[in-house]
Amino acid sequence: MHSRRFGRYAEPQGKANYRQDHYPKQEDFYRKIEASLTQCRRGSFEKAILPRCDSGNRVGLSGHGEKRLGGSLSVSDDIADGWIVENPREAVVMFPADCPVVAIHDRLRNRLAVLHAGYQSIARDCSILAVPFREHKFPPAHVRVDVVSGIGSCCYGVEHYPEVKRFPYARAVRGPREGQRSLDLSEIIRAQLVTFGVSLRRIKTSTFCTACATNDAGD
Repeated sequence: MHSRRFGRYAEPQGKANYRQDHYPKQEDFYRKIEASLTQCRRGSFEKAILPRCDSGNRVGLSGHGEKRLGGSLSVSDDIADGWIVENPREAVVMFPADCPVVAIHDRLRNRLAVLHAGYQSIARDCSILAVPFREHKFPPAHVRVDVVSGIGSCCYGVEHYPEVKRFPYARAVRGPREGQRSLDLSEIIRAQLVTFGVSLRRIKTSTFCTACATNDAGD
């Protein structure tokens, strides 16, 4: 996907074709990504970074702690669930499964943070959403935020997680977790961003559920 405001963040389509465990050799997995990037690049970016996500809250910075694999693809040296790029000719590649991805554009310094914002990354004392603002000084009054599709509350049953009192729960109405206590991750993300000083008018949220492929209108 391309950010309309800055650079690019890529999320190749077709989850099953890109799962790392489908490729016994890690090199084959990386070659598959590079082939996909070559098809979609068309001169729009020079380098793509693949953070090695593990549902934490570490955010890497372009040019630090990454290894070039050949071609345009680099991978983070350590586990990272987000990456910040400062060059509009750089992209971030992420495989979030059904977790939302949050792209935060700092319009003053023209840099972009791309974050894997699943439950375990945001339901912790230091949410991954806090990192760009607290550690990298993103200015809340001068950002634009895209919350890209993840699993919706219609499908995201979370009874396997301890209940968090501050979270707004509903009930899953579809899928294998139907009837379970469920969460709207996008709503939690918006609420956290507001606590960091981001105005709601600066946040754009997708309503598409990646689990059942419907939006709020049921389409």
